[in-house]
Amino acid sequence: MRKLISLLLCMVLALSMSVSAFASTGSSFSDVPQNHWAYQYVERAANEGWVTGVGNGKFNPDGMVTGAEWYTMVARTFYADRIPNQADGGKWYSDKWYAPYMQVAEEHNFNMYYDDSTNQAVSERPLTRAEMAGVVFSIVSQKRDDVYLKAYKVFEATANTIPDLDSVDIQSNAYTAIVYSYAMGIITGVDDKGTFDGDGLMSRAQAAVVLCRMADVIETGVIPEGPAQPEQPEDTTEEPVTPPEEPEQPTETVEGPTEEEVYNKIIALKEQYPDGTPWGDDKTMETLPTKLSTGEIDYVIVRGCAAFTEMCQAEAFGGVAGTGKYPNVTSHRSFDEIRVGDDVGYDNHSVIVLEKKSDSIIVAEGNFNEAVYWGREIQRDYLETHGLIVNSRYPR
Repeated sequence: MRKLISLLLCMVLALSMSVSAFASTGSSFSDVPQNHWAYQYVERAANEGWVTGVGNGKFNPDGMVTGAEWYTMVARTFYADRIPNQADGGKWYSDKWYAPYMQVAEEHNFNMYYDDSTNQAVSERPLTRAEMAGVVFSIVSQKRDDVYLKAYKVFEATANTIPDLDSVDIQSNAYTAIVYSYAMGIITGVDDKGTFDGDGLMSRAQAAVVLCRMADVIETGVIPEGPAQPEQPEDTTEEPVTPPEEPEQPTETVEGPTEEEVYNKIIALKEQYPDGTPWGDDKTMETLPTKLSTGEIDYVIVRGCAAFTEMCQAEAFGGVAGTGKYPNVTSHRSFDEIRVGDDVGYDNHSVIVLEKKSDSIIVAEGNFNEAVYWGREIQRDYLETHGLIVNSRYPR
């Protein structure tokens, strides 16, 4: 009997020692020990309830994060009070494990700034770095306008530090999202040169890092100072070379077309595309040609509502973006700065502005119930609460 008791005591002691040894590591997951490079981020995200493991006490830090997993993390972090107990029926995701989180993602436009990507397309496959940047930009710009404006001030200088940015169309939302993610210090390069590698995949550990950085930026509003804008050097080199001609050449090009001229060119399209003209996602158009830093001219194919707005802006502004005749597209979120001919985006839909009022805009659009429609009025309050983004071709 004494031998049995002694044996039981030894077993209990050994078990308690093993449990204590495991607990002393301080790790929530056995495959993310304290010496793991992402330990502090994974721990923080797990303790906050933003991320969970994959079972058996593991996190699988090196596993590639899927779109559904990333949307789930983002929903838990920034929209925890919006997650339904059960997603609505009749959706493509209604029977998926991530249904409640995907519903939040769609309702809050998690990927609204990334071109040619839908929630459904990325849900079951690994997420690329460019796609993650799109979600980062979307969430931060919705949560903190002041951060967006801070990053805007160093946008051009930041873009000049990313060596492989020429591989991304300069007019695309992906380009904008990548640069803003860098400027906000949320996604950085994959090497010491700052290479972005937009097609590269993101691991679950990297996702935890990005998630924590997003949370910090949204909470504090603090972003890295970033590189200085390259305005001074350009001015000092050009000024002594051609002092008399410098003011003359820009004066004609900087103004661009007037709003009346833009309106007349766009409204002339109504004769060719009257109300009710079929216009769905099958309609495509090449974007206004963009001149890359390499000197090459590049195009991107857009479809649906974006194809309609692109057609209108190309008709009104013409030229090659970035060549000096007209500048590249500039983006902002200010209703007050909207002008006739601007492309206004909201709720994953884009329209072209025909008239700007103090509290609304009159627009033309394609893919509105799969047809062209002229003259719809959209209220300012609605736009500002549904992800307003303005893409303008006017010189700024």
